Amino acid sequence: MGAKPEAGHETGNTERKDGGMDEAPPWAAPLRDMYQQVVEEPLPDFLSDLLSRLDRDAE
Repeated sequence: MGAKPEAGHETGNTERKDGGMDEAPPWAAPLRDMYQQVVEEPLPDFLSDLLSRLDRDAE
């Protein structure tokens, strides 16, 4: 939660092992944005309830 993006992710550039920069493919930024939206979605109540019941049953 709240993980910082690696260097270059804001611009779409990625650093190579030799210190140079590679341009990210054009689909990378929209995919990263979509992933971030999913990560930020709240957990549905029914799933939260299920996890709570499973935790209680495990004790």
